[in-house]
Amino acid sequence: MTWSPWLRLADRNFWYIEQVMWHPICFQFALDAPHVPQGETLTPLYTGVAANEHVLFEACEARASGLEPRWRPELDAGKVLYYRSQARPELSAVEALRDALLAESTPAWNAAGDDWAPA
Repeated sequence: MTWSPWLRLADRNFWYIEQVMWHPICFQFALDAPHVPQGETLTPLYTGVAANEHVLFEACEARASGLEPRWRPELDAGKVLYYRSQARPELSAVEALRDALLAESTPAWNAAGDDWAPA
């Protein structure tokens, strides 16, 4: 499977959570300008797993994320939170994917010790 495209998840005023996948996902967050050119590569700041996108988005929108202090000042300053994901049929498969990705490269928020898993 391949990554979804980078999708706008949130800006300072709104969460874009209209559609969700119900499969376990490995996800990455990135912050960038509101108008990222099509096809531009974003730098992942966090790699994690979730039981499904609904659980992930609900926690983010409710400000129940342990990463909220990281992205809130950036969103308030005009940046946009982007995310991308890969779905797998089982949670163990997305955990293995996350572990492999982190073994290759550790994004900044993971490196800083931020470890958040939406309930």
